[in-house]
Amino acid sequence: MPAILQEGLCIREAWAQVFASNPICAVLCADEMNWNTRIPLLLARSRGIPAIACHHGALDFRYSFRETSADHFLVKGRMERDYMHSRGVPEHQIETGAPPAPQQFRRRPSVQRDAIIFFSEPYEAFGGRARSFYREILPPLAELARQHGKKLILKLHPYESRRERRRMAEGVLSSTQRGLLRVLDGHLQQNLLNRAWFGVTITSTAAVDCALSDIPIFLCRWLDFTYSGYSDQFMKFGAAQKLSAAEEIRDIPHLLASYSRPNLSDFSEPVERDRLRELLSGTAISGVETGKVERLWA
Repeated sequence: MPAILQEGLCIREAWAQVFASNPICAVLCADEMNWNTRIPLLLARSRGIPAIACHHGALDFRYSFRETSADHFLVKGRMERDYMHSRGVPEHQIETGAPPAPQQFRRRPSVQRDAIIFFSEPYEAFGGRARSFYREILPPLAELARQHGKKLILKLHPYESRRERRRMAEGVLSSTQRGLLRVLDGHLQQNLLNRAWFGVTITSTAAVDCALSDIPIFLCRWLDFTYSGYSDQFMKFGAAQKLSAAEEIRDIPHLLASYSRPNLSDFSEPVERDRLRELLSGTAISGVETGKVERLWA
């Protein structure tokens, strides 16, 4: 505890110096569960400075355990709004405010869809067993890739080791199937999504990236061990389809025939520039949707 307290105090003092030496007029925090970025949010609110929070990913289950410290929480669309409200964030604090839709969400129809993508995750962080998951998922996906002349791409989360995951994946595949495997790390690039025939994952929020790029993605629901509620939320808003057993993977080509594109505004609804300016300047009116009208900053 002494070491943790000392580190926290050092972070606080560093941010206090930033506030003391700069004319800070607002704080926008994209991860308030990390104390390095949560502390300036707390300092701003204690000083009467507009404190706005959002989350850099699609969803964040940690709000089930800790309330937001911000005056307003920006969500990207109706799906995240619904999720955050179910985690206890008051409706009047939630503001829809995604960034402008980038060009990357527009899939190029001319690109050949030559890849099946499995989005992996650092399962061990929550007690999961990656080798067991790979053993159930990768061989039937590799068989589909072989039958339909596709590549099987294992897309890693930034926290995963490429060398370790490749060794693990090759260990569950046959020699023929290994020749179809490609292991990719780094940030998710649009040129990779453009190649996707379909995607598969357990709970990765890459499901939303696929939905925004008009790519069907399937959730291995029987392997979801996180209790985060991500899978249920993705299925509720049509971002992904459910697989209930490994045997259903072979049916994916037939399931693709019934794929319907979800409402993209459920995942990304850009904020109006004037509204964002109001939030950051402290002149916004809160509670309009719930019938309560109050000034955020007195």
